[in-house]
Amino acid sequence: MSPIQIVFASYRCAEPLRRAISSLALCDRSEQLEIIIVENDGEAFSYSGLDVDRFRAFQVLKPKDNLGYFGAMSFAFDATHATEYAYRILCNPDIEFVQRDFFSRLYSLELLDDVAIVAPSVRCTKTGSMQNPYMRSAPQFTRRLWWRVLYGSRVVYFLRFLAERIKMSTEQASGVEESNTGALPEKIYAPHGSMLIFREPFFRKRDLLKLIPFLYAEELFIGEICARANLSVTFVPSLFVLHRSNAVTGLMPVWTRFALQRKAIKAFLNYY
Repeated sequence: MSPIQIVFASYRCAEPLRRAISSLALCDRSEQLEIIIVENDGEAFSYSGLDVDRFRAFQVLKPKDNLGYFGAMSFAFDATHATEYAYRILCNPDIEFVQRDFFSRLYSLELLDDVAIVAPSVRCTKTGSMQNPYMRSAPQFTRRLWWRVLYGSRVVYFLRFLAERIKMSTEQASGVEESNTGALPEKIYAPHGSMLIFREPFFRKRDLLKLIPFLYAEELFIGEICARANLSVTFVPSLFVLHRSNAVTGLMPVWTRFALQRKAIKAFLNYY
């Protein structure tokens, strides 16, 4: 059986990353997992005290520069291109694998040949909300217009930023229980970027990864790349993980985040 590669793009996230790896070590089929950490900044990740011997392979890569999210995946791909994988998974370091049979479920999926990406159920621990499907259909004119307004004005962006912080402070996370895990898989436009499960059909289009910005809007690019290539993104509710969100982006000043998001959305709108 082909192994599963899991790539973590890390940026000063040692503690969330240790929690993620500890949760993986408790999962079934851990002996089939190849873990790669791409350390985009700071000291190389120390895995002292972690049970990494449970995995098929475990390595930490330290590029010279901060490669961003998809840049980290490309870096890991180049380092392991000779190996055939059942799946390649790109993860935020703040993902936690609480479903112990996650990989048995993943291996047992019966997917059509055109399925390039699998999107699991992702619960945000801060709000309790489910983050997949990220978008069920391609963005219509009104949504694209809203993005132009939002990222065209610092005032509008900051008001939205405040509204989101107020909403987050009043919402209560509902724990780690799974939700809708009995629902049937469905085809969607875009998966949430915190965890992306790739199949081989996507990597035949690997040259298109260069279109994806340094950070943000990766969901939109992934959705559009697949749509143009006649590949499918499938949401599988029976796969379930937790997302302890903002371990990486929460470190950024608000206006740095604004600049990166504006650049990414502008790139997507030009591509779309």
